[in-house]
Amino acid sequence: MSQSVDLRLYFVTEGEVVADRPIKILCPFHSEDTPSCAVYADGAYCFGCKQSSSPSYLLRRFGVDREELDESRAHLSVRCRPVISNSNSSDTSESSTDSFLALVDIYAQQLSSLDKEEYFRNRGLFDSTIKTYKLGYTGRSYSIPIWNRNRIETIRYRRDDSISRFGSKYWGTRGHNQTFLFAPIGLRSSTILCEGELDCLLLIQLGFTAVSLTNGSGTDLKSLQNDSEFGKIKDLVIATDADGAGWSFALRTKKELSKSTNCRLIRLPKKDITECYLSHIDLGKLFCLKAQLSTENL
Repeated sequence: MSQSVDLRLYFVTEGEVVADRPIKILCPFHSEDTPSCAVYADGAYCFGCKQSSSPSYLLRRFGVDREELDESRAHLSVRCRPVISNSNSSDTSESSTDSFLALVDIYAQQLSSLDKEEYFRNRGLFDSTIKTYKLGYTGRSYSIPIWNRNRIETIRYRRDDSISRFGSKYWGTRGHNQTFLFAPIGLRSSTILCEGELDCLLLIQLGFTAVSLTNGSGTDLKSLQNDSEFGKIKDLVIATDADGAGWSFALRTKKELSKSTNCRLIRLPKKDITECYLSHIDLGKLFCLKAQLSTENL
């Protein structure tokens, strides 16, 4: 691996790499519940099994072959550092998208190699959905690419509760953490606005057109209203989480958007979309919508 590439860039999830400080990840050489493998700029060492590793060998343990390694290395050496910097820039240029793709591919490989798919499966997602939308694992947290059609706007992360329950449950990529529209298949005449990317992917998997907005119920609606396909929506079903914050967001959304589109509020009988699905609630009946399965959804 080129010495111009800091190995930690493959595993960092927020902020810049601090000089001489390793990043702890779950070791790919033995089974463990607490991260004990220290990743340095030029290699890795596990304090659990005492295994040392070169950068290339470590990444290949995560299932990255030589061709993929060369491609992702090129992306990272040229473009990755601005993406994870402390900058307040909201740039989402082509170079940023390429950088995110490189990281997303690595994280997706790690999800499989570390057998961490169960978290997403337990939320009702099929393996085909997990692979299609490149859900991943950083070694410390789950990664969720924020798709807008075929473009990745940023990456969000979900805490791995098996490692720690302290700190934020969700967070974004520093410098790219403003509100984004999560719309993997775009907008259509009947669209469901839900709260959370995984709820959104579950609805798409079931054959509905669904979108969400990053940063949860405290977000603004500009990224949705400014979308080029917003005018297509004739029936917007607002199905946010069944808590106070979610319902307040639903009411505010209806008030702001009702002048331009028909909005329907849905009171979920369970905490969120996923819990409704896992409780075998008929979501089509709940939303008064008919699922329209298509090959682009899976």
